[in-house]
Amino acid sequence: MDSLLERVLYKVKSAKIIAIVGAGGRGKDLLLHLEKELSNIKIVFFDNNKNLIGSKIQNIEVMKPYKIKERECIYIISVDAEKQRYELRNQLNLL
Repeated sequence: MDSLLERVLYKVKSAKIIAIVGAGGRGKDLLLHLEKELSNIKIVFFDNNKNLIGSKIQNIEVMKPYKIKERECIYIISVDAEKQRYELRNQLNLL
């Protein structure tokens, strides 16, 4: 397991909800790793792609990003492009 994934797993163990932001290939890969390691945490998918919103990934509906009121929620941005990561980070900060 690479060190980035180990750091993510360490941080999410205290979470009640994990919001994977980005429902593409990287988000799907992350979901597989999280499901192996953390079976008792709720996972949601967020994406801005209108073609993905409403679809399902392993029975998890892809939704447009919104503010999750749960305190123990961790957002993980899982996109390849640096510009997209920056834009998504800003979008989440404005929620």
